[in-house]
Amino acid sequence: MKELDDYATHFTVMNIQTNAHVREIDCANFIAMFNEQHSEHGDKWSTVEQRIFEIFRE
Repeated sequence: MKELDDYATHFTVMNIQTNAHVREIDCANFIAMFNEQHSEHGDKWSTVEQRIFEIFRE
């Protein structure tokens, strides 16, 4: 695989407008934002992440 730093190259679905800026967020900020935005539903990133890893193992 080439161009590993090019986000758009390696994702099959890009629902962004032409010439739109893709925002990069570091892990710590992503987790904080996720937890804040999903807290009303009782979802935490740690739970979602654990489920993702379980799916990988399946």
